[in-house]
Amino acid sequence: MVNIDTPYSCKSVAKKLILFLALVFSCKYTNSFSFSLLFLFLLSALLTSKHLLLLRTVFYAALFMVFNEWFIPKSTFFAISQKILLLFAAFVLFFKIFGKRKNNLIKPVFMILPYILFLSFSSLFGFNPVISYMKLILWSSVMLAFVSVTILVVNDRKVTSKDVREMCLSVAIFFVSGSILLSFIPSIGYLTPEEFVFSSDSLSLLKGVANHSQSLGPICVLLIVLLLADNIFSLQKFDVLYTLLILGAIYLVYSTHSRTAMASLLASLSFIFFIAMRRNPAIGKKWQRKIAGFVVFGIFSLGIFVAVYQPIQRQIIMFTLKTVKTDAQFDVDSMLSSRSALLDLVMYNFKKSPVIGNGFQVSVDMKNVKINSITDLISAPVEKSTWVYAILEEGGVIGMVLFLFFVITMYVSLLKRGGYVSVSVFTSLLLVNLGEFTIFAMSGMGGVIWALFFIALIIDSKRRDEMKFLTRAVFFNSAKL
Repeated sequence: MVNIDTPYSCKSVAKKLILFLALVFSCKYTNSFSFSLLFLFLLSALLTSKHLLLLRTVFYAALFMVFNEWFIPKSTFFAISQKILLLFAAFVLFFKIFGKRKNNLIKPVFMILPYILFLSFSSLFGFNPVISYMKLILWSSVMLAFVSVTILVVNDRKVTSKDVREMCLSVAIFFVSGSILLSFIPSIGYLTPEEFVFSSDSLSLLKGVANHSQSLGPICVLLIVLLLADNIFSLQKFDVLYTLLILGAIYLVYSTHSRTAMASLLASLSFIFFIAMRRNPAIGKKWQRKIAGFVVFGIFSLGIFVAVYQPIQRQIIMFTLKTVKTDAQFDVDSMLSSRSALLDLVMYNFKKSPVIGNGFQVSVDMKNVKINSITDLISAPVEKSTWVYAILEEGGVIGMVLFLFFVITMYVSLLKRGGYVSVSVFTSLLLVNLGEFTIFAMSGMGGVIWALFFIALIIDSKRRDEMKFLTRAVFFNSAKL
């Protein structure tokens, strides 16, 4: 089992980072043809039962979809290969998990099935049943691959939290340091006029190693939460690498000028703080109230400082409105202008079918859309804004009730069983989707945020098993004495 004094090996992290970089740059210089190497990794992992390699393969396949095209050219070969790999992994792994112990932290994930089954029914009467069913198959397959890999890794005693942590750190180092480096190369690291509608006073939006600033921001939020929660609840000590990555990711969130990402980060940090305070037996209820009061006082004082100090006000207004104009005036209508029309359309569609909704991951403009290939079916883009409105539009009132049942079950189960890292990441997953609904977009951001959640689940599960092992070892040693 892992030594709690050495939660990761810098040498091992460096090796994994070098291998990851080799794979990324080989894809760059072969027009993504090197992505086919993941098929070899997958087959090797299946034949040799190397479940850590299996996890890395599935994780990389999901992550590559949101990478900057300078690194991973989005060729037709890549788009098709990525989906085939995940579908094949789901099909094969489904048979491998029979008879495996289902960890208590994983079980609540299955509570999303009633919602998916209901959407399978409501999509029959939706805007475009064919597109809905293709997307349902893709989402279900990718989720099945994630769940299956998670079950296999959790049941494999050869894989420790240290192994999973090193894999995660190697990717985080590339993602954070790579994005910071690209912030000094505008031609690669920032959105182009074709990707973002610029006006003369618009801010330049950083996308870093991601394909869009709206991908970089949420992913950085989830990475910050994953690293911070793991640091607090697993390592339980100051760590230089974790601290540097977290600070770098916070800088990136600010540089994307994503209001949703920044608000989600602040809310997630507050959630982690209160969870950490509640679970620490060394802090009594009296001190908990004092600390909570001190935090509230600090926030109140900061609010007064911002209200009085004009330069800070200007920076906040410029960030909120995504403008370089120092004399810009805060206007709620301007801030919500990009969302209000979309929200109005979503609610209009909801009112047309309030009980069962309009179908899974489709919009009204897809009613008579012309389908030229299977790629059009699976990757047909759809924008729904916040997940609350999107769930109502797609699944109606019944769908919302079923989805909330899943969310509540996740919180109750994870908190009850000590899944503090995973419940923190799950909270961030929901928060970042209050800006743009990507929970079911497995061809893009959806795959990444779910992958990070399942990595958090594995870390929690391994930490619990390792603590049980250490407790038993201490008990037996004491008994011998």
